[in-house]
Amino acid sequence: MFLYYEVQIFRHHLRRNKGWLEPLLARYKDYLGDDVEQFLLARDWRQLKMWFDLTSSARFVLQMGRIEGLLLSHVLLTADRTKIEYIIDELRTCRLARAITSGSGILLSLSFVLLVIEVFGVDAEPLVAATMGKVLTLNIVFTMAIAGSLLIVWLAYTKFCKSLFSSIYVLLKSEQRNAIPGPG
Repeated sequence: MFLYYEVQIFRHHLRRNKGWLEPLLARYKDYLGDDVEQFLLARDWRQLKMWFDLTSSARFVLQMGRIEGLLLSHVLLTADRTKIEYIIDELRTCRLARAITSGSGILLSLSFVLLVIEVFGVDAEPLVAATMGKVLTLNIVFTMAIAGSLLIVWLAYTKFCKSLFSSIYVLLKSEQRNAIPGPG
């Protein structure tokens, strides 16, 4: 569920930067195949209802993983240690944000089950000693936690993509500068 946001953010950055990325992507065409074109040309998940079409959504996520992995590999093989550590720290932040959001989702699901038990009058006293107000409060708190966590995932992954693409841009410009023979 949360990967959906990352896919949309990554796709936005890839579309925006595709022009100057073309030479790099062309170098690795044998690895990427048609993934970049298919990933960029595919319609949005909301239009395709990919939430329910697991084959299409899995293909979309796998394509993103291959492209993102290739770009990360390029940075890892060409950047200095400081840039690599910075990118890896941001990637860890993204994964941590996703884990926290997933945990919030699980807690929200459990508190929703408690709410349903309370509302529909199932004898919940052996299971839960909470009153309706406490269970409703739990649902509100966990819903707010999920909303906040989703915002954190969005912000963290946006920052990661900006850093990844800007690092690649600088590395490619540096490669071009070093490839041009000087006078003499």
